[in-house]
Amino acid sequence: MAKVMGTRLQIWTFFVLASACKTPGAENASVESAQHTSGAATALGVEDVPADEAGYIQQLQDLTIDIMKMNQKQIGAPNPVRDVHTKTNGCVNGIFEVDPNLDPSLHTGVFQPGARYPVIIRMSPGAPGIKPDSGVTSRGLAMKLLQVDAVLDQYQVPTEERSWLLPQFAGLQQDFTFLNAEQFIIKDLSRYIIFTKDLANGNPLAAFINPNPFHPIFQPRELKLFIDEVTQKVSNLLGISYFGQLPYKFKDTAFKYRMDPCPSQQPLPTMSSKDPDYLRQAMTETLKDTTVCYAFSIILQKDANIQPIEDSTIAWPSSDKDIAANKPTANRTEVGRITIPPQMISSDAVEQRCERLSFNPWNGLAAHKPLGNMSRARKAVYLAGAANRPSDRGVQTPDEEQLAFLKKYSAYGLAPK
Repeated sequence: MAKVMGTRLQIWTFFVLASACKTPGAENASVESAQHTSGAATALGVEDVPADEAGYIQQLQDLTIDIMKMNQKQIGAPNPVRDVHTKTNGCVNGIFEVDPNLDPSLHTGVFQPGARYPVIIRMSPGAPGIKPDSGVTSRGLAMKLLQVDAVLDQYQVPTEERSWLLPQFAGLQQDFTFLNAEQFIIKDLSRYIIFTKDLANGNPLAAFINPNPFHPIFQPRELKLFIDEVTQKVSNLLGISYFGQLPYKFKDTAFKYRMDPCPSQQPLPTMSSKDPDYLRQAMTETLKDTTVCYAFSIILQKDANIQPIEDSTIAWPSSDKDIAANKPTANRTEVGRITIPPQMISSDAVEQRCERLSFNPWNGLAAHKPLGNMSRARKAVYLAGAANRPSDRGVQTPDEEQLAFLKKYSAYGLAPK
């Protein structure tokens, strides 16, 4: 058995290394070929919905409920809990301020020059269940902008530009979700179902490793994306970059978004990884007396072949290196900043409020409609997950703690509706 496993390891290692050693330009060429052969639209911001997608989404929705119940049983919770991102590292209050000098061509949705929104940010490991922070997993960040309609009223944004994707939260919130890697790890829903099943069984690598390297599930490039994401060393969650990964509507095109520590941010404290909650402890220590700053940037779709909508395993070039090298379509524009002032994150009240929260990229304006196969699946999956968590009520207006926070920092000039 050991010999067989060793042979399998050698096989997938070879393919991973081979996929990582492409010649310059090969990735863009392969992307363009894949887009044309799949019949995908080449117009900017256009989706390509396969006929059999609804069946896959239903399977994912059913799997989500099963994993929630499994997590509930494992941790002894009275009700179903989140299927993934189950553990909370911390919830914080902050302010999202749009650049007051934002280029007029970028004015859309919540991106109104000088607009300020109170935000709630939840940070969590991607894995299901409650595990030590030192575990191998992705790192997630979800951000909820509150009182959106009140701010848009202040900026006199026309009513016709303020349609909402989920009527039950109309006018109240705009959610953005992130992970610690630029690219999503799986291209299509059929393989994502296999990955989700293996994840629930505690063996996510099984979705990528198969004894037959020609088996359709054997995807060395996706395996490398997965390994890079879950093995990133993190000493403080408030000091790393986060990426939206999936595309969203932006006027007549699409965009992706990212959050990066502000250049002026000072080094943040770290804790011993021997503590099972060391990332939470590092956040707590940081926010005793330190203000954390993040730059929120967008990457616009300029070429539908190089920057596909339906394949989020393909990065949209946005790094300083890509831009300096004048890489085709490379762009990144900072549209605002998030400020997280000093605050207490370890209290029963904060814990309870955080557990009630629901984050869904479909919870927001149609101007920022999520695009692509994974986003279409998320709509059904996230709503089903929220409906099966009795404690999940979302957040409609700032609670007393948030109002006190906003008053203390004089950062929000509008009375709640």
